[in-house]
Amino acid sequence: NSNGAMVSGGISGDVFVNSKLSGLPDVLLTLRNASIMQNASFHPCVRLQRYERDRALSFMPPDGEFSLAQYWIPDTTLNLPFHFTASISYHAEHGKLQIAASPKLAVTMANKQMLIDKFVVNVRLPKSIASATLASQGGNIRFDEENHVVVWHIGKLTGQETKAEGTLSYRTNPKDGSPEIPSEEKSTAQLSF
Repeated sequence: NSNGAMVSGGISGDVFVNSKLSGLPDVLLTLRNASIMQNASFHPCVRLQRYERDRALSFMPPDGEFSLAQYWIPDTTLNLPFHFTASISYHAEHGKLQIAASPKLAVTMANKQMLIDKFVVNVRLPKSIASATLASQGGNIRFDEENHVVVWHIGKLTGQETKAEGTLSYRTNPKDGSPEIPSEEKSTAQLSF
């Protein structure tokens, strides 16, 4: 929200397997905390009855790489390992976008091996945004015109704040040529790392 607090959030994850076993092996994977798999979807090779009974993943893996399970944990009380702010304002002639992300000090100081990698920010914009001129201090940033999303691939979050900003151009009304200024300022940001 405008105060920097998370409105809704959660964790989505995948359990990937790279099977190089010959024959028809029977694999049993027990989970330390099976409760994270309550909102999960499984690969067809998983024996669902065994999972429901024992909370263990029993399966005969196909050859090669595949996603064994996908899960979602809804949680608005997440203590994220980074700071993130974003603001969008709409003016008569154009809109302004500002985004900033940085790791929390505890993450960078407590364990120098720990880092936030593959950090990606997606900001959904109203359909009345026609184009965007964007610049960032790190990573690659672009405007996906088809889906009206600003996509910022930061990569590794280092110890300092990384910023991006941009100017948003409005579509024009075909009847009178006036700019179609968004009537609301609500946009959503999706973060993945």
